[in-house]
Amino acid sequence: MDITALQETLERHGEPGFRARQVWSWAARGANGYAEMTDVPAALRSRLAERIPFSTLEVEHEARSRDGTVKTLFRTGDGVPVEAVLMRFRDGRRSVCLSSQSGCPLTCTFCATGQMRFRRNL
Repeated sequence: MDITALQETLERHGEPGFRARQVWSWAARGANGYAEMTDVPAALRSRLAERIPFSTLEVEHEARSRDGTVKTLFRTGDGVPVEAVLMRFRDGRRSVCLSSQSGCPLTCTFCATGQMRFRRNL
């Protein structure tokens, strides 16, 4: 979510100053979209959904393995693929690998991102 666009949109529509923090707080706590923000007026949620994308990424595909690993393929607003992997370890630790590029110029054979043609940095 673009916080600057959010603040400007709310100001333009005469919303009180706390609204941006309220919406941002929902996003930070893991809301999946404006519809979940039950303490934000419904009409405002609709306006925000029309004007400001909640996320600039769309989930295209998600794969889960028996060991708890989750691989997710996202698409950016301009259609560029980006990957992320959540790894869960037996001792309770977790690690996330999030691409900082779409594709990779190194083309490592063990890495799915390396198999994609390099498009751009994120």
